Amino acid sequence: MTVQTAPPAPRPTLASQMPLLLATLIVGIAGGWSLGALIYPGSARSRPLTQRGQVQYDARDGLELHVHYGIPFSEQPNLTFDDPGTQIQEQRPDGFKVRLEKPADASRLGWTAEGMAKGP
Repeated sequence: MTVQTAPPAPRPTLASQMPLLLATLIVGIAGGWSLGALIYPGSARSRPLTQRGQVQYDARDGLELHVHYGIPFSEQPNLTFDDPGTQIQEQRPDGFKVRLEKPADASRLGWTAEGMAKGP
C-alpha cells in the first residue's frame, strides 16, 4: 500500500502579505499617536499664547475683580499686572480673581497672561 501526500503549500510572497503589513503599520502609527496624546495630553495641540486686557472699575480700597480669559490656557499662565498693589486671590487656566488694596490708577487695571493655549 502506498500513501500519497499532498505537495507542500506554496510559501506566501511579499506581494501577497503587503495588505497585512500596511494595515499593521497604520494601526501601529495610530496607536503610538494616541498613546502619546494620553501620556502628554496638551503637547500635540498646545501653542504659546499671550493675552492682555484692561478692566475698568470704580476706585475703592478692597475691591475684588473677576476676569475670564477669552481663550483658556492649558494650565495657569504667568500673570502680571500694571498695578503693583494687586493681590491675586485665585488663579485658574480660564481666569483669575484679584483684590485691589490701594489702586494706583483710579479707573483701570492692566494685565498680561502668558502660557500655553488649551487644545481643542
